[in-house]
Amino acid sequence: MKKLMTIAGVAIALTACGPEGSSSYDLTFKITEANAKNVIANSVTLTEDTDEYTPSKMLESYSAPTTAIQSRASQSVTLDCSPSGTMTLSATVPDSYANTGDLPTSGQMSVSTTFNNCDDGWEVTDGGMSVSMSWSGYNESNDTYNSLTVGIDFDDFKVTADGETSKIDGGLDISTGSTSQSVSWDLYSQFNGQTLRTSTPQAISIGLNDTYPSAGVIRVEGADDTFAEAKIVPNGYEVTVNGGQATLYTWDQF
Repeated sequence: MKKLMTIAGVAIALTACGPEGSSSYDLTFKITEANAKNVIANSVTLTEDTDEYTPSKMLESYSAPTTAIQSRASQSVTLDCSPSGTMTLSATVPDSYANTGDLPTSGQMSVSTTFNNCDDGWEVTDGGMSVSMSWSGYNESNDTYNSLTVGIDFDDFKVTADGETSKIDGGLDISTGSTSQSVSWDLYSQFNGQTLRTSTPQAISIGLNDTYPSAGVIRVEGADDTFAEAKIVPNGYEVTVNGGQATLYTWDQF
């Protein structure tokens, strides 16, 4: 769950720097030449550390419900937050995991967290986040897969701290094959009433042994029909703002 919270933080930071989306959001953060690079750079970080999204690692991070799940393929646990509120952790896993604790070669699973005014003394969290996974060719010895598909969804996920409220809605998808991976998303991010949308008109593609992506397009939309797009090219990103001339930023600049 820690990694999911990191994704939430990245998405929330998109508006602070300057749902599969719902059209009910009014975009209020205006994108300009001055803030476009930072907004795009925050979106780029959504492609980092995607190797953390595997069934075994997710089960480990959701240890509270999945420990109890050793005897059942579906389990839900509600935990008290301190000093107040609750969070409910749920998981559905393959029968073989419930019976033996071992993941099958091929299978699917889902895990989710729903927060209800969960106050940990620093911030208050509401809403939900969930992960669904399907895979084939699992190798337990090195935690690899011939194919792995992951969907991460945020449902009115909201965090309030120091009098400031941030919220995200939408989804992120990761598809991993034997040699490459693609990442795509459609997210609405809101910070103190400032809202924008980030999406991938073309999924971000990267070789599993490569440092940087090889293809893809990131689009960020804001108020008054403002937008920025970043197209991946061999040596970096070409960023355009409101349809203007493209500016090349190298990988080091991101």
